[in-house]
Amino acid sequence: MEQDRVIHTARQIVPVSQVPALDAYLSKEQYTKIEFDRLQVSSIYDTNQVEVVRVGYGCGNKMCQNVLVQVKDNETLSLELPESIYMDSLLLQSQYDTRALIQYGYDEGNVNRSGIVGIDLDTFQILKITDEDIEKLMGQIPIQEKTWIDAQTIELMIADVPDGSFEALKVWYDILNKEPSKAPTRKVIVTFTT
Repeated sequence: MEQDRVIHTARQIVPVSQVPALDAYLSKEQYTKIEFDRLQVSSIYDTNQVEVVRVGYGCGNKMCQNVLVQVKDNETLSLELPESIYMDSLLLQSQYDTRALIQYGYDEGNVNRSGIVGIDLDTFQILKITDEDIEKLMGQIPIQEKTWIDAQTIELMIADVPDGSFEALKVWYDILNKEPSKAPTRKVIVTFTT
């Protein structure tokens, strides 16, 4: 069975033993083929030198445990992400920097909350949000749009609500579902540091 414990990416075969969080989960769950077949693999970044994928595991109806896996020069590194629903990623590639935004979310029925994690793909490290108030918004409110401004800064369009309560978000989603252009939003500038 050990030879079957591998993740197939677009160009690589990665042994689960090289991804500690996933390896620990599968060991705890007493590895079964069914559990392994439920893994979700999404490409984030792929060049001739570097490949990064998101692996979702232990997925239920509304939640997955997530880990980013990077293969570079035959070395495998991994970063754990928030337990959530993986939504998508957005790359920034410049002459000097390669960054990814990972958007994740939480489904509460009629309300979805989301957040972002910034990743420096050159160093394979999580970027820290410099403003504590903005950091507290992550995973609490809906993010409608995201745009890289530069390697340290993004612009988010978020729901403009009085607070992050279920009731306030339900009202906002009711407006969004009936007349999308009338759902109030506001821009937030997020600055990262490494």
